[in-house]
Amino acid sequence: MAAALQAVEVLLARSVVEEKGWHHGAGGDHLLDLVRGCPRTEDLATCLEAACFQADFVPLFRAGLLRLKPALQGTDPALSWIEKLGSIAAVEGGANDDADVRLGYFLVAVASLLIFASANLSGPPPGGDLSEDPERCGSQGPRLTKEEAAELSKRLVLEHTSVDGEYVVGKPELVGYLCTASVIFKKVDLCQSSELELASAPWWKLRALHLHQKLLHKNSATLKAELVRTANEISQSLRSLDEGVWGRECLAAAEIECAGVMQTYQLAQEAVVFIKRAGDRLGMGMKATGVMGKRTVHQVDAKAQMVVVTEHAGGGAGAERDGRRRASAQDLPRDWLLEGLDQEDILLLPKLEGEEEHMADLTPCEQALVLVYLVQVSKSQAKTEIQSWEMMPYCQCVFKQDRPGAFAKMAATLHAARFERERNRTRERSLVRMEKLVEVLQLPQPGAVKRLPGIFTVDFPPLPLFHKEYGEMLIAMAMVGAALVVFEKYEHWDSLIVCYQLLQKTAQAQKLINDRLAESPDDPRLWCALGDVTKDDSCYVKAWERSGRRHARAQRSLAASAMRNDDYAAAVGHWELALALNPLNPSGWFALGYSYMREGDESSALRAFTRVTQLSPDNAEAWNNLAALHMKRQTWKMAFAALKEATRLRRESWQLWDNYVEAGLMCGHVMLSLYGLQRIAAMECCHKVSLSSLDLLLDVVSRVKREGGGGGATNKPRGANVNEDLSVLEINDSDEEEGEEEEGGEGAALKTDLPDPASRDWQGVEEKVLDILKKFAATSAASHRLWRVMGRYYELVGSATSAKEMWLKENRALLQQDWKGDRDLFRAIVESSKKLVDATLECDKSGASSLRYHLKGILKQAAANFEGDEGHEELRGVLERLEKAVE
Repeated sequence: MAAALQAVEVLLARSVVEEKGWHHGAGGDHLLDLVRGCPRTEDLATCLEAACFQADFVPLFRAGLLRLKPALQGTDPALSWIEKLGSIAAVEGGANDDADVRLGYFLVAVASLLIFASANLSGPPPGGDLSEDPERCGSQGPRLTKEEAAELSKRLVLEHTSVDGEYVVGKPELVGYLCTASVIFKKVDLCQSSELELASAPWWKLRALHLHQKLLHKNSATLKAELVRTANEISQSLRSLDEGVWGRECLAAAEIECAGVMQTYQLAQEAVVFIKRAGDRLGMGMKATGVMGKRTVHQVDAKAQMVVVTEHAGGGAGAERDGRRRASAQDLPRDWLLEGLDQEDILLLPKLEGEEEHMADLTPCEQALVLVYLVQVSKSQAKTEIQSWEMMPYCQCVFKQDRPGAFAKMAATLHAARFERERNRTRERSLVRMEKLVEVLQLPQPGAVKRLPGIFTVDFPPLPLFHKEYGEMLIAMAMVGAALVVFEKYEHWDSLIVCYQLLQKTAQAQKLINDRLAESPDDPRLWCALGDVTKDDSCYVKAWERSGRRHARAQRSLAASAMRNDDYAAAVGHWELALALNPLNPSGWFALGYSYMREGDESSALRAFTRVTQLSPDNAEAWNNLAALHMKRQTWKMAFAALKEATRLRRESWQLWDNYVEAGLMCGHVMLSLYGLQRIAAMECCHKVSLSSLDLLLDVVSRVKREGGGGGATNKPRGANVNEDLSVLEINDSDEEEGEEEEGGEGAALKTDLPDPASRDWQGVEEKVLDILKKFAATSAASHRLWRVMGRYYELVGSATSAKEMWLKENRALLQQDWKGDRDLFRAIVESSKKLVDATLECDKSGASSLRYHLKGILKQAAANFEGDEGHEELRGVLERLEKAVE
């Protein structure tokens, strides 16, 4: 029986990974023969053929249900299907070691998941044989009416799909089948049996839970813990599976799906590990490179175009492409999603020189690897204007395939639409792409069999979320009426309210929601939507109560309302309740941190913003706020580590770079601070900088030169110790670490990365500083503050003549301001004049005579406002000292 059960698992696993045709070889026929040859599985052969080769999963579902029938007969008839299944799973799943029972659970769970995924991921729409109630589908009894099916779906969504206070988005089809699969995988341990070993059970569990997570409004901490644990378990178990039986692509697909889980939860490093393993198993690598070609219709000369080139090592999956890759009359047409998109002047695919040399025939699993790599690269980069151009080659790598997998091409089309939406010249094309996807998802062709490969391996949003994204794109294109129809059809209440508000039809939105509440008075999502329309907090309170105090969105809405009313103490309470239900909400932690800041609780704010950066490492604002709090507390090392991440994500913010320079100087990273100053000097808005960082730079350099040592420079390359720096961001409840930094502050010698002043490298540092100062001087940032800093620099390097010029420029710049009624400005003029005289006397005294008349003029102008002032008398003494020196 073991061989037959393994054959069942392999057939199911490979059918959703490899393209149609793999089973026609000797391997597929052999597996079916094994199933037929075992008395306990011979009834499954026909079901497996229908499921794997025709995408008809109902027979498989019924075959599994038949094995559970004895247990189901003893349940209370008044219970719902999910309650019956849960009750027998709690008893049979933990205690019964009957192989047939466990196989029944497995088949029901897998068939249910495939039915739900086919209806809500790839399309086409489910056929007439499927019932919303899985129990009726299994019994072949009378079908539910449309009204009964809608009522059952609402009840299932409210009672069985909520996790950590998060509800599903929109209105998924056949949600009862997802509930069926989730109950079985959560309550039945399919791996613990002396007679039955189901190696792929954790893999199917991962697929079910991940799909459930994608449907939720926010990420769930409960699902995250279970999914990450299951992914690591799968990674370990894959090593023991026979690649010759399961297939190289099938095992690589498991690694890709685990990578997708990690990407969902922003676990970038873990995702990279899984992606590398998948590439190694497939023997496939890829690189972005440049090839000469043309991108636009009117382009005459070929220029370098970015392309993604795939490479296959010997023995990789690419070497296994055989007759099943041959084109046939039933193959997918190449342009099924590209028709009508060539109206723009930017070509759909760049025309490359020697294009045939850069094309590779990729299997569906390899195309999935390209797309998961695309997601990884986009998540690891800061969003910039050129990011869409850098990401498009990955989509084009799929489009160039002679016969791309249907589902892979749908995902590539969606990515292309997202990237093209960011560019004015292709924005209309992005909408056309989305419209074609909407159309294809509703058409019966290409059929489910062609869409099935990659349904779990390729990242594509469930249809409720896809239609929400489509509606949001319509709004962005000012097609609010069309978006309203989409949102109402798929019950996206929050977005629907936005449409009505844009159309100034709030009353109609309120009436629509009230009508729905009359049908479903216990739906907390509708109560929250009503609160959004009426701005009445009591609606959110009612949503909280109707959900049994489990609807996190209700508390989030109450918190947002409190923040709008500047009641931050109440907002803190609401955010804490919402985050206690579901802590995987970066925006919630950010708002909580802001509320703590407004309440003056800096320690709690630090913990909140740290949590944001852990959940969403690409949140530049969170890194910035974290750094600001550390700078306020003068914990400079942690501030600098946070600012490294903030500047990586927002490279055009001069405020971030200014703080970066200050924090870097305060903790001794002078060379990195010089790089930051170079970035500021290159910006158009550099005139807004206070230049206090330049003063601080001169303080540090002067101190190092005076003390005669760089303080133990390591001269590490920029960014080499990012992980080291990030490790100090762990926030402790005690202030021990803060105290340590204070001990090493002003009273102690600052260790820097500067070389020893006696070394040859020191001259290079001085030249770098001068180069930066000259760059600032050549911009609109030039002011009396900059001339003062440059004067200090020339004093430092011993160039009295140049220092004299800078002090003179500072003096003249100060005199051009309205200083006669400003005591502080007058004091600055006095200090500048003293330095100017000192520099003049240190030189050859040329120009001393003209300087004497210059100072007399200042004294005369200042007499009206500052006669008898200490500064006035000090300036008179400076003039007398100059006159004596001249005589």
